[in-house]
Amino acid sequence: MTKIPLVIVGKPGTGKSLSTQIIYNSMKGKYSKNEFFKKYPSIIQIYFQGSESTTHEYVTELFNKAEDLYECYKKIQKR
Repeated sequence: MTKIPLVIVGKPGTGKSLSTQIIYNSMKGKYSKNEFFKKYPSIIQIYFQGSESTTHEYVTELFNKAEDLYECYKKIQKR
């Protein structure tokens, strides 16, 4: 809702993927199963597995792609 990307970082096995999957499965906007979540917009989830060899150019490219995806999402929501 804030239109700010959220980056979750942590050691393997700490529940990052499970936590985000629970949130993603709940936050589906008008298609949510729970009435509470239907009043909020759906979220966009993008996975990225970084490593020590990941460059800042690659991360910048990923954020640019996410921004493009968000623009497409906004156009679809206006229909």
